[in-house]
Amino acid sequence: MGTSNPSTKTVEDVVADWPSKSKAAARELLAKYGEPDEATLQRLIWHDNGPWTRTVLHRDGPSHRFPVPHTDYLEQYVEYRVPPEKFDDLARFDGSVHANRTRGELGASCHEEGANVLALNLAHDVITGERTVEQAREDYGRIMAKGKAGRTPEYMRAFQFEVPRGDVTDPDETIVTAGIKQRARNLVGGLRGD
Repeated sequence: MGTSNPSTKTVEDVVADWPSKSKAAARELLAKYGEPDEATLQRLIWHDNGPWTRTVLHRDGPSHRFPVPHTDYLEQYVEYRVPPEKFDDLARFDGSVHANRTRGELGASCHEEGANVLALNLAHDVITGERTVEQAREDYGRIMAKGKAGRTPEYMRAFQFEVPRGDVTDPDETIVTAGIKQRARNLVGGLRGD
C-alpha cells in the first residue's frame, strides 16, 4: 500500500474510525481489488482496478438526494471522451456524474459500485442519444429500486458500452499565440511605465 503520509498503519487501522458505511465499503473494495495504491486518513485510492482507471473511497462525502438520500463517498472513473456539447446534459442528468475533457475521463460518485456503474451506463445513453436526460433520471430511480429489492439489473452489474482504452484525452487547442503574448507584455509594460 502506498501512502501519501507514510506510516506503519494498515488499511484496517486507517479506516478504524471511519463512519460505518464508508468503512464497510472499504472492506468490500479491499476484498474485490486488494490493497489500495494510496491511503491517507481521509481516502483510499486504487489505480487501474477492474474496469476503472481510478477508484477513490472517501471517509466522508457530500450528501446527495438523487434518486434517494445517501452519501457520495465512492467515486470511480473510466476512460471516456465526452463531447463538450454533452456536458450540460450530464450535469442535468446527475450532479454526481463527472466528465473531465482534458483527462478523457467519465466518473460517478455514489455510495456503492453498482450505483456508479448504473450512473455511467445511463450517462453513456444520454451522451449517445439513446435516452433523454428525463428518461435517464426516471430509469435511474426505477433500476435502483429493482437493485434494492434484491434483483440487481444488468445495468448495475456491468457496463453496457465498451470502455475505451488508449488515448481519449482532449488537450484542446492553443489560442494564445506569440503575437498575443508580446502585445500583452507591451500592454503590461505600458501600464507600469516601463
